[in-house]
Amino acid sequence: MLKLRLRGKGSGYKEGPDHKGTFLNLECTEQMHLCISSKYHSIYAKVCTIVETLIKQIVKEYETYCQQYNKNYKITNIVKFENNKPKYLDLNIHDSIDLEPLRDRDLDETTVNKLVEARNKARRALRFDEADRIRDLLRDKGVTLMDEKGRRGCAMEVTQWKFTNAKNN
Repeated sequence: MLKLRLRGKGSGYKEGPDHKGTFLNLECTEQMHLCISSKYHSIYAKVCTIVETLIKQIVKEYETYCQQYNKNYKITNIVKFENNKPKYLDLNIHDSIDLEPLRDRDLDETTVNKLVEARNKARRALRFDEADRIRDLLRDKGVTLMDEKGRRGCAMEVTQWKFTNAKNN
């Protein structure tokens, strides 16, 4: 009725229908990968809701523990894929950049570079709403972005930019 499969980097489990890695030619590359499947949609939906609630609770407890014992911690991105479409799982653990102070002033080269880096970091994390907010501010401030198709490296390797209005040149 329901299958839960927990896999991840180092598990040794080969992806693909024959478990020999022919589909992707390797094991799962993510640190942790939980696959939920059921032929009954109502059961699938209920279990997805329960799992998301548990993940949020675990993240919150881990954050509290680390803060209590003054430990550094890093929560990686959690993405839900449904029908091969990614959806960022909102855990309220990622900071958004406060763009308001930048709206009333000209941007210098250093600030633009930092914003481009933040935008590309958000894109890599599948936080497209945050990436779009940054892109829109840059566009409004006269900055044109040119992304290299298919690249996922650091900002200046994948995104070039230029000022397109005279007052920022």
